[in-house]
This record gives sequence, structure tokens and C-alpha cells, in this order.
Amino acid sequence: MLKCLEADLKKYFLYVKKKNIKFDYESNTDGFSFTFYRNVVTLNVTNNVTLNTSIKLTTNDFKVLSLLKNNANQTREQLASQIGVDKRTVQRCLDKLAAANFIARIGSKKTGYWEVLK
Repeated sequence: MLKCLEADLKKYFLYVKKKNIKFDYESNTDGFSFTFYRNVVTLNVTNNVTLNTSIKLTTNDFKVLSLLKNNANQTREQLASQIGVDKRTVQRCLDKLAAANFIARIGSKKTGYWEVLK
């Protein structure tokens, strides 16, 4: 039994050495214990990550974007009347354009404006 245990321990020691795994081995009155350490991996992460997302813009999206380029202070109601659609349609266009980083809301809901980014 003891020879089997010694043979197994030798296998474990060779394996962790081969794989370059850091460990501590401690023999005590109750037997033995191993402590294995994880490899710490550090990744270089940048904050300026751009993702290529494929988004289909409708004609209404282009109209809203064009109108906001001319006047960023327009309300949803004004945009809807100029395009000839419901203000909820304009809101969906604004949500889609903001999610795709074409526009960004600057300021509050009441006194803010839309900044065209692209």
C-alpha cells in the first residue's frame, strides 16, 4: 500500500513540475497535504474598444439623424411632424441611434439636446 502511494506521489510531482504548477507539499502526523496555486493572468485591457455591430438603419432613422444634424434641440414631437410619423416611432429611432452610438443625449430630458456623434 505504501509503495503504491509513493508511486502515485511521484507521478503527481512529475506532472505538476511538467505543467509548471506552483504547489506546496506538507507532511504531518495525519498524513500529507497539497496546496496548489492558480496562475494569475493579467490582460491588457483598453477602454477604447469599438465593436463592429451590424445594424440596419431605416429611412426614418436616416431622416431623424439628418434633422438632428441640422438642429439638435428638436423635440420628438417636432421630429415626428417633420417626418410624418408618430412620436413613438421617432422614440424608437432615437433609441436605436443611441444604442449604435450615432447620437448621445446631453443634459436632462427636459432641457437637454442630442449630440450627433457620427
